Amino acid sequence: MGKEIERKFLIQGKIPLELGEPTLIKQGYIFAEKGKHLRIRIVKNAAILGLKYTEGLVRDEFEYNIPFEEGMEMYKKCEMKVEKIRFSVKHEGFFYDLDFFPNNIRYMEVEFPTKEDSTAFIKPEWLGKEITGESEYSNITLSKQKLSFN
Repeated sequence: MGKEIERKFLIQGKIPLELGEPTLIKQGYIFAEKGKHLRIRIVKNAAILGLKYTEGLVRDEFEYNIPFEEGMEMYKKCEMKVEKIRFSVKHEGFFYDLDFFPNNIRYMEVEFPTKEDSTAFIKPEWLGKEITGESEYSNITLSKQKLSFN
């Protein structure tokens, strides 16, 4: 069982990190209700089925690679979809994911190995307002807008 501990921040100013290559992520929700969802994520030529329980700071997350063709069929059937471009980088021992959405929202997710690391984290000045847990920035909320780069 996977555990996810992350905090989200809006971006303020220039990001002083070497971000690497962008990755287009297409994400569709098969099922979503308060506290849990089942999604299909298409990344390059891979399909990842993910079940996520979203309550609390430490969340359960299960991800499974499935055949690409099956994942694409699932994605096509989803009514709630969102596309984002992600840049990932490791910085000062933590993983940072910068997500850009077609509606110009951009935020940074910081993943932590422990709850203690999360609470002790001092955000750099280029990270703005913390939006962890704010529903208007959740991928599910954004998927209802059917955001696409096409």
